[in-house]
Amino acid sequence: TLLKAHQTCKKAARNTRKAAGGRMGPTPTVHAVRKRMHEATKHRLTAAATSTGNGRNGSERSAPWLSIVAVMGFSVLNRVTYKMALVPLANHIFFLAQFMTVSYVFIYSTTLYVRYKRGYVTQEMLDVPKKTLVLAGMFEAVGLTLGLLGASGLPGAVLPVFSQLILIWQLILSYTLLGRRYPFSQLLGIAMVAVGVATTTNLGSSTATLTVPACARYLCIYILSLGCPAMSILLKEKVFSDYRRKMGRDLDIFVVNTFGSFSQGVSVLLFLPVISRLQGVMLKDIPSYMIEGLFCFFGQGNRHGLDSTGAPLFPLLYIAMNLCFNVSVLRLVRLTSSVLSSMVMATTVPLTILAFMFHLPLLPKPQPVGPFFWPGVWILLAGLAVYNLHDASLAGIRSLRKISGTRSSPHGPPGLEQ
Repeated sequence: TLLKAHQTCKKAARNTRKAAGGRMGPTPTVHAVRKRMHEATKHRLTAAATSTGNGRNGSERSAPWLSIVAVMGFSVLNRVTYKMALVPLANHIFFLAQFMTVSYVFIYSTTLYVRYKRGYVTQEMLDVPKKTLVLAGMFEAVGLTLGLLGASGLPGAVLPVFSQLILIWQLILSYTLLGRRYPFSQLLGIAMVAVGVATTTNLGSSTATLTVPACARYLCIYILSLGCPAMSILLKEKVFSDYRRKMGRDLDIFVVNTFGSFSQGVSVLLFLPVISRLQGVMLKDIPSYMIEGLFCFFGQGNRHGLDSTGAPLFPLLYIAMNLCFNVSVLRLVRLTSSVLSSMVMATTVPLTILAFMFHLPLLPKPQPVGPFFWPGVWILLAGLAVYNLHDASLAGIRSLRKISGTRSSPHGPPGLEQ
């Protein structure tokens, strides 16, 4: 390569002498050629780093499949361990929710402090506007309250299906607030995912009781509650995109998690009388209820005449899986969008059904899947593929344009051919 570059420079020097009327000029030495090659390489690397911002973040945004697999895996483990954790804490679900909220605020804050001391989190990251994150936490608390109220009057079999209506909320909110437009292929993919989930869970056998006016009222409340987490995740996506556009790199996930969880915890305390009443716990009985739940959580429920089999292993395992699930989902939101993240979580519904077909500790004997399960799975996967087909085609077009642009315009300085 060095010899070829040296010959190229000699040829350029001869052309220069001819154009100058035959005056002799110095022939570039090997040292000069090596110096030019070093400058050209440095120039190309600088241009590539400037165009992609951060090299690690650029590769992550171009290949989010690892994050998608992580979300799907942790989502299934999160639901399975949740069922196991409810065995010793069946009568203390409200305690488990409050314990997790306090634990997450502590874990996220500690992790953020450690990452700040090690230099992964900068001061400009901590100076991100907090108003949007506070609103996101408040929406999550309101969604929790309305969701508990709506789910209390609905059959449990229909909840996984109607939970997919969060996709509709995210489409509406992203269209009105972010001005985002979705092509027909992506809308078709979202519809196919919703139909696939309804087919795998055999929705038709569970909707007979929804015609009762009381159930219809609870259904409206539950659908309304889905708009709150949709709004929360959209606000977090906006925080990530605004910071990336302003600073040229990605915002650390634990900054968003810490402030969002703290806001959610404060909001849950404000709604505590309403949430406790929905869970069947009177406000005056909360202290004794929390003490009983704490004993059951650590496997000491026999002191109060309660069965705490499986504690504290499975409750702690559920908290760990839920923590990993929340971090992986937020990372996927940072890399892609809130709509795609919700579609990925929708695909975990049939995977969770398959997981419960195995013999798991503390859980009853598994039941076989229905006749429409596998057709629903294929419809769901086809919808996910149709949705990503548009992004894949755009990525291919951008790659072709980049290749053609590279061939037509060399990155090196004048006087050195690429």
